[in-house]
Amino acid sequence: MRIFDPHIHMTSRTTSDYQAMAGAGIAAVVEPSFWLGQPRTHVGTFEDYFDIAHPFEKLDLVVAPQQGGAMENAGLITFSDRILMLEPTRSSAWDERNLVMTIAQSLLPEFDQEMAPTRRLLERVPSEKGTWKPHPKSFALGHLAQLVSWMPSWIANTLTQTELNLLKAPGYSFETTETLLKGFDQNVREARAAIAAAKDTEFSAMWALTRGDRVLWTAPRGVVVRNHISHLCHHRGQLTVYLRLLDVPIPPIYGPTADERM
Repeated sequence: MRIFDPHIHMTSRTTSDYQAMAGAGIAAVVEPSFWLGQPRTHVGTFEDYFDIAHPFEKLDLVVAPQQGGAMENAGLITFSDRILMLEPTRSSAWDERNLVMTIAQSLLPEFDQEMAPTRRLLERVPSEKGTWKPHPKSFALGHLAQLVSWMPSWIANTLTQTELNLLKAPGYSFETTETLLKGFDQNVREARAAIAAAKDTEFSAMWALTRGDRVLWTAPRGVVVRNHISHLCHHRGQLTVYLRLLDVPIPPIYGPTADERM
């Protein structure tokens, strides 16, 4: 189902706007607390949406906030914990459902989005350049690529264990790009499965990064997982610089590069 939130795209909506959305295949629209000049503070006040005549097919669903809270001028809206839905087949009646997105459901799209370009970049690492460094004090290319390939496994560890002890972590080695990709793929599969299986309450459990008996950092799992994703993106960016200095074409990450279009 395609759901569209007009608040971040337009400051007002007209009949032609709705017609364009329907024509684009939008099946549901997130509406503010005010629609057609009328206060819409609970789901019952949206009942007339499907009764008012329009010169085009209605959207399948309207998703509305349970309580008022729209800040129209700022283009923002705040939803309460529960979101309400209307069905056109039940015009002038409403059906209340629990449509709250879980933490795992909110993380998975971002996780998938970041892992795909990370793999594309790892594919470009030349195995024969593993010992190369851009500066004597820098990390070797092979070790940086290995770190990037390992990092998704930290997410699985965070959601299934209570700590990561660095003294038990494997040491760096120079591996072929093929080997790094196999490890990366396995780590991504396990991390994604761990995210998908985690309940919201599990994200609030505390996790610690340790070195033996010394605690280096501790935070709730939810904070740590987001940090791991950001940390991976940081080293992925570092890896793009290494490859650029080696004149290796850089694949698109968030957009086109000087080497490749999207």
